[in-house]
Amino acid sequence: MKNLILFCTLVVSVGFFSCAQDSAFRQRNTDTVQSRSAIDEDEELDDATEEENEVEIELSDLPQAVLDAIARSYAGSALKEADRITQDDGSITYDVEITREGEVIEVMYDAEGNFLGEESDNE
Repeated sequence: MKNLILFCTLVVSVGFFSCAQDSAFRQRNTDTVQSRSAIDEDEELDDATEEENEVEIELSDLPQAVLDAIARSYAGSALKEADRITQDDGSITYDVEITREGEVIEVMYDAEGNFLGEESDNE
């Protein structure tokens, strides 16, 4: 009889231990899935934020300082399109696509007409 009680106690203990291990395993997996979901959501938010920060504008909406700077630096170029970009710090920059001697170039300026960079779309 003692052996039967000891055996039953052992079986119950092993069963309890197995359930506790299974519960801990499930919690770790749930945490991992939640972490992966959070990373995916952050990436989606970054992509959405980037798209929301860049807005195509009419060429007539470019600041005069930007237009004057392009006219000085890229005389004879044709303006094709422009984007207004709100940076993370709240500052505004402008990407302007121009054509010069058959080459498409994207030039970047701040709102005061200061040159920030150039990228050739033909590369």
